[in-house]
Amino acid sequence: MHRAWTRGCGLGRRCSPTATGFRRWMSCRVACPLRTLARTHAGLILGRKRGEIDMAVPASKADLLAAISTTFGKLMFDLARVPQELARDPSLEGHVSGTVMSPADLVAYLLGWNELVLKWLERDDRGEPVDFPETGFQWNQLGALAQKFYADHRSLDWPELLARLSATNAQLASTVSSRPDDELYGRPWYGKWTKGRMIQFNTSSPYANARGRIRRWLKEQR
Repeated sequence: MHRAWTRGCGLGRRCSPTATGFRRWMSCRVACPLRTLARTHAGLILGRKRGEIDMAVPASKADLLAAISTTFGKLMFDLARVPQELARDPSLEGHVSGTVMSPADLVAYLLGWNELVLKWLERDDRGEPVDFPETGFQWNQLGALAQKFYADHRSLDWPELLARLSATNAQLASTVSSRPDDELYGRPWYGKWTKGRMIQFNTSSPYANARGRIRRWLKEQR
């Protein structure tokens, strides 16, 4: 059984199919790891507006690569429109309700999740256990994890942030390209989610959401 199913949600409630019954487990409304991941990158935490993201869910390696390439290209086009002198201006709605962040923080957030995906894959390739979402963090601590991402990349200026994000995206595309469809979509990897779905949750989905945020922000600067 997957280790995340047996160690609980981090809120003191056991979260396993055997402990609660499969139907009850899947409908758990506490901060269940799988539900929290899905809700986060679907936009409930990232501030998604209804109808903002309307794209088919990738179901193959080709679909996943196309989604990553398309959403990232559009995102980078709009990030290039951000005036460098405003990149650290805390005028964007934050990832946690009631907080604010800067465009640079938003890029740091994307970079942090992209680097985490690479870390997950590298550890899995070596046959090592993967700490989801990150060592020292539970799924109900994604706000704190976002703050860590901001701090980790605060020393980078705007051009460096964009270059780092582009390089990490290229690494992701390369590692996805090297994997067969069966590895990505042929079997569950984390709970019910396939490896391809977990990659998509943390690449093309947040790229699309971030682009929507930046486009709204750019209109407000006019």
